[in-house]
Amino acid sequence: GPTQRAAASSGWPARGSALGYMVATALVSGIEDPATPPMWADSAARYLPRARQLVAHGGHDTGSPCVVAIEAAFLADPTGALDESCVDTMHPPPFALGGESGTLVR
Repeated sequence: GPTQRAAASSGWPARGSALGYMVATALVSGIEDPATPPMWADSAARYLPRARQLVAHGGHDTGSPCVVAIEAAFLADPTGALDESCVDTMHPPPFALGGESGTLVR
């Protein structure tokens, strides 16, 4: 109930406090993602002063070798320069409409 919630959250920072949000954060979005679009990462970045945002071509799964390499570089050095040039060469994979016998779309 409310008493348990109040006790559990008693050590949390005050609402609106930036405490705890100063950690370097990578926000990776797919430009064609209707479920979690890049504008949501834009909104989150306003509250994360050390956020770095990458918008890649593709949908929800942006796990291409390009993005994986950028994520690895970020994890190795969150404040270092990131080579994001490969993002411009990415293209979404083709997909079929209407099942296996559907039309291939590129």
